[in-house]
Amino acid sequence: GGLILTAAFVVIEAVAGFLTNSLALVSDAGHMLADSAGLILALGAATLARRPAAGRHTYGYARFEVLVVPIHVVLLAFIAGYIVFESVSHLRSTPEIATGPVIAVGIGGLMVNLLVVRLLHNHSADNLNLRAASLVASVYAVGSVVVVFSAVVIALGGLAGLDALVGLAIAAQRLRDAAPRCPSPSPRA
Repeated sequence: GGLILTAAFVVIEAVAGFLTNSLALVSDAGHMLADSAGLILALGAATLARRPAAGRHTYGYARFEVLVVPIHVVLLAFIAGYIVFESVSHLRSTPEIATGPVIAVGIGGLMVNLLVVRLLHNHSADNLNLRAASLVASVYAVGSVVVVFSAVVIALGGLAGLDALVGLAIAAQRLRDAAPRCPSPSPRA
């Protein structure tokens, strides 16, 4: 249920972002799209991994869970790269942002994310994956608050480039998430 709500709102947020010239909204939509796609990929891989070993797959299909990670990382990097490119362009030309719709969509995003947190929290006590998904939805809620805040500041005559800066901050977060995590070497005895 939470994944469907999030995926549906991604479309609303992306369309609103493009129509209002808000990179903050587009970036937040990209953030939610990448994570929703990651969850769908992980769910599909976990389903395949449960299949029993057979024929030439003598160890089963567990490797699918590993193979989806690079796909997700490439998607994250692509979305973040697009946002960085567009943010730099917006910082140079500073297009006018239709702040009213941005605020409305940002508040809608906050409500959807809080609902998803609530739905997942009720079922996450015994499931680590649902707890992680609840945490991700909480991060989305914070992103929505930042989008609303930046639009309010712009509407009150604040820095017009704030929208692009918020887009860059969200993209930086995506790039950080996309960076491969290498374990630090353990000290030798």
